[in-house]
Amino acid sequence: MDKRIEQKLKEIDESLEIIEESLPAEVNEFKALGLVKDGIYKRLEFCIQNVLDIFSMIYSEMKLGVPSSLDEILTVLEDKKLFPKEIITLAKEMKGMRNILVHRYGKVNDALIFELLMERKDDFEKIKQSIELHFKKKK
Repeated sequence: MDKRIEQKLKEIDESLEIIEESLPAEVNEFKALGLVKDGIYKRLEFCIQNVLDIFSMIYSEMKLGVPSSLDEILTVLEDKKLFPKEIITLAKEMKGMRNILVHRYGKVNDALIFELLMERKDDFEKIKQSIELHFKKKK
């Protein structure tokens, strides 16, 4: 596995650990966190961007052509059976979340983000395992 991808996976783990340590048990506490909540959002955005970067790096490494968009990268990786549909769907959902965090930061639904952080934490682990499996298959 490329050292850059290993580093990005490590950064995802580190950021998720920081989020976990900072995340309160209740949504109202989360809403009241102020700058800590903003930091959680930035760490979440960073994790998602790293996931998307990894898929882009794999696409490039496989020499699959010049993509017109990130959506094309994800679709081609699925079409070529390099990653299961479930994993690509998670990545596309994460991309949508990242876009909300980046482009509509002031309008982020705190309750929705909190719910996602509480209920879908393992999505990153599923993607990470799929990426690691991809590289094991290549050997």
